[in-house]
Amino acid sequence: MRRERRDGLRSWGRPVLRDVARSVRSSFRERALPWRFRAGHPDVTLGLLRGLDRAEFGYSYNPVALRSDQIIHRVGVLAGLTTLSWAVRGAEEGGLGVLSVGPNVFVLPSEVRDELLSSAVKQIIVPSPWVGQLYASALPAIGSKIRVWAAGVDPLRWWPLETLEAVESRRCLIYRKSATTQEVVEVGELCRRLRWDWGVIEYGRYSSKEYLDALRRADVLVFLGETESQGLAMFEAWSANVPTFVRRWRPHQTEVIVDPLRLGEWAGVCSSPYLSDDTGAFWSNLDELRDLLENSGTPNHQPRRWVLKNATLELAAKKYYELVMSP
Repeated sequence: MRRERRDGLRSWGRPVLRDVARSVRSSFRERALPWRFRAGHPDVTLGLLRGLDRAEFGYSYNPVALRSDQIIHRVGVLAGLTTLSWAVRGAEEGGLGVLSVGPNVFVLPSEVRDELLSSAVKQIIVPSPWVGQLYASALPAIGSKIRVWAAGVDPLRWWPLETLEAVESRRCLIYRKSATTQEVVEVGELCRRLRWDWGVIEYGRYSSKEYLDALRRADVLVFLGETESQGLAMFEAWSANVPTFVRRWRPHQTEVIVDPLRLGEWAGVCSSPYLSDDTGAFWSNLDELRDLLENSGTPNHQPRRWVLKNATLELAAKKYYELVMSP
């Protein structure tokens, strides 16, 4: 269903709240995108399977049944607490071999402590180094099992247009994941002062096609979030050759995260664990963001090249396969 224009505001994602529309008018004259939920975890699984196929690695995904005399020597548990419990029981009973668990099975290791401590679990796969450090600090006994693996993206799908329509001003796509209305207003007002066009897309309320269309009309993506275990949406932007300017996690506070199960405070959280000079930059305040936007035309950022070198589906599948099959 197409959402009608509200108060003159048309954005690339969910329409910003009415007071944003009163404060700043988006100069992208596009229809607001309908609300559609898009989750990252299924994308990780589907991308891995596609990468394994392209790299021609043999595998069996969710086999319906196993023969009583059949043993699967290497098992990757990608997601699901129930699936993990089933796999651990199967390994302990002898029907399954060693297990590689992750990256989307649990939020905190305390949820599945007994399963992770089982000798059947050979390694615990996490999407970035800071997540691995957090898990090891929460449950030290699993520290030696932790391995880092980042999901890849499909550059054949997330690719930039060869030529863009001629426009008088540059375009900024604001990705709203964890941000107040006022914070969105402030970034939009900054774009207006710099004579940039701008639009907003909101986490969880867009389809892949809508996000790709928005990226292809953008020069940069400004990411308003908090913590990211990997930041798959940013990988997709990089593959479309759009650099990201990412707000630092709690720029004005001590950078700690408090475990809800009272495992203590931990200071290693990150709002974009794979951000680099090739793919974009961090910012802590609007002055820093203004400097980044004013200098974004330089050739310093080459995000698609970084993806092709480090994060395609095939490269990610190869690393995952090597992890699971390692001695």
